[in-house]
Amino acid sequence: WSKTFLSQGDFDGALEKLKASLPLDPRFAPTYFNLGEVYVAQGKLEEAKDSFLEALRIDPHQPTVRSTLGLIYLKSGQMELALEQNLEVLRLLPNDFRSHNNLALIYQKMGQIEEALMHARKALELSSEIDRPAVQRFIDQIERMRSSDKLR
Repeated sequence: WSKTFLSQGDFDGALEKLKASLPLDPRFAPTYFNLGEVYVAQGKLEEAKDSFLEALRIDPHQPTVRSTLGLIYLKSGQMELALEQNLEVLRLLPNDFRSHNNLALIYQKMGQIEEALMHARKALELSSEIDRPAVQRFIDQIERMRSSDKLR
């Protein structure tokens, strides 16, 4: 039901239902994940982060929560925390396209070009037809960066 409210853009309705369900089972991690998704949709990244962290406190083996939390850290410039979350996802799911793609971006922003290329190439290998052109463009961009660094 909260997903229905969320899909209709009724964030207040989704929050109301999710918060009302917390006392019924305060250790149900998916409720915190769904709260986090609503907060992300509202642009409330701090509240989203808190909800995702609570979901992970209850159940630390949730790759989707870790991946989404990693994106929040990436958006807020917390590269080490973004890196940590995405590496943990790969420990749980070694062939996760999203995490390889995120790691390529994180390493590129950190100036670690070889690591960025390694993860971008793995993301390309795992990508769908829809994602493949964008991943290839990103690889080309990283390779240009590497070439310009070698010229210096």
